[in-house]
Amino acid sequence: MDEETRARYRRWLGWLVLALVLGYAGLEMPMPWRVVTIVASLAGVIGAIVLLVKCLRAKAPAMLSVSAVVVMVCCGFFLLSAVMQAIFWNASVEFDECLRTAVTERATNACYEDYEQSITSLQLR
Repeated sequence: MDEETRARYRRWLGWLVLALVLGYAGLEMPMPWRVVTIVASLAGVIGAIVLLVKCLRAKAPAMLSVSAVVVMVCCGFFLLSAVMQAIFWNASVEFDECLRTAVTERATNACYEDYEQSITSLQLR
């Protein structure tokens, strides 16, 4: 494999790492901004699949293939988590607001219990 191809794959991997970081950072943001995770993680999964196929066809070094698989798995988990929170949008927004106002550990635990009850009551309907 020539140096130009390796440089292109390294740049591709750099963009995937950016998608990974944006996906993780989006999960840490309040609810309306958590949609960033869906977009970044979806781009990361698709990009990792494309990179993996290119690496396998070009017989690239194994580290590139392993990196693509790791990014694909991590972005997939971020995507799944963000999509589930988007499905339960109202419960997630209420949970975020509750956590922002919670001062004590007891209040935080109450937020988690309310969130769990909100999700299970939505599932039962």
